[in-house]
Amino acid sequence: MYLVGYTIDNVSLMALTIAVGFIIDDAVVMVENIIHHIEAGERPLQAALLGSQEIGFTILSMTFSLIAVFLPLLLMGGLIGRLFREFAVTVSVAIAISGIVALTLTPMMCGWLLRAKDNHADPKPAGRIETLLDAGFTRSLDVYAACLRWTLRHRLTMMAVMAVTLAATALLYIAIPKASFLSRTTAPSRERPRPPRTFPTPPWWNGYMNWPRS
Repeated sequence: MYLVGYTIDNVSLMALTIAVGFIIDDAVVMVENIIHHIEAGERPLQAALLGSQEIGFTILSMTFSLIAVFLPLLLMGGLIGRLFREFAVTVSVAIAISGIVALTLTPMMCGWLLRAKDNHADPKPAGRIETLLDAGFTRSLDVYAACLRWTLRHRLTMMAVMAVTLAATALLYIAIPKASFLSRTTAPSRERPRPPRTFPTPPWWNGYMNWPRS
């Protein structure tokens, strides 16, 4: 932000707040894949190399697809374009840096800091918070598995729901009034110019204005 001349204001803070939800995805995907290789028996450094090779293209595609979402904001003109240009640049740069860190720093830290779990060591008793979190995760996993099994058993129903959703989206796109930010901010106004409003002055005003002043 300092290099491009932006300050910490409401727009940049909003961009950073939204970017928090995007920048953690790349590192989470990378760490999860590396841990999967470590649990399969690979050494941490070898797991980091294999995991980064397998998931590198996925992180690149995620990064570029997220940046492509905010690029149209840079092409907007007028007052709204100036307002959202700082927002788009801040979010795009944050996502790009997140992708670079996930491809370089995250595998290196996983290779040096992660350790394989010793299955022969005595397991530590789980605490109350860990037990509650594990129970909630297991319950949500069971609900997801039940929904997935129902979906796979009723494939025609799900295809019909998808078709109805697409048709409703097309109908709403046609029915909802549409207007472009560009046309509103850059197009010339078609309204007729109005003369300035004049207000009647009281009778004593001209005499007061012409009164000699010492």
